[in-house]
Amino acid sequence: MKKLLIFLLIGSFLPWPGYAQSVLPADPPAQVDAPKRQILYGGEVIRRDMVWRADAQRNQWVQVEVNSCEWCGRPLSWKQAAFDKKALPMWLIATGLAVADTEYTLSRPCIKNGTCTEWNPLLGTSRAQHYGVRMPALAVAWLTTAWLRKGDSKKNIGGMRHWYLLPMIYMGMPAVGLAANSIRAR
Repeated sequence: MKKLLIFLLIGSFLPWPGYAQSVLPADPPAQVDAPKRQILYGGEVIRRDMVWRADAQRNQWVQVEVNSCEWCGRPLSWKQAAFDKKALPMWLIATGLAVADTEYTLSRPCIKNGTCTEWNPLLGTSRAQHYGVRMPALAVAWLTTAWLRKGDSKKNIGGMRHWYLLPMIYMGMPAVGLAANSIRAR
């Protein structure tokens, strides 16, 4: 069971081939036509709620609406990106699940008796080691998400649009641990 669960967890993070159909021609990567594209120096005027985007048709940078591309979001300040009503609850849930998983795992009789061990070798067997690994990892992930999400408001360049994937991963890991602990034989 342990090997199957580890295999499924690792397999879920591997890239799987997928095919997508697009009606519009896709823009080539920036390296392909970057020498032909006009360079932006930072003093260009851009309208409100617009972002810069590379256009393959004209080989130059164009202004498009915010949220019109896959990775562009609205530019935010760091404080807005870290503490808004979307991000903060997700990170609080991830933290709560991590605490619940730690406490539930360490309260199991077999852990107390030493007859079973934690599956993640980084977490060890002590409460201090569990919290010493999990909480800094959560803090770094939260800061990284806020940085990716904020973009640059001076240049009106949006941040990462699909920022919510990282907190979902950090919610899923302790949820899997809680599920595995609850189905394990006492």
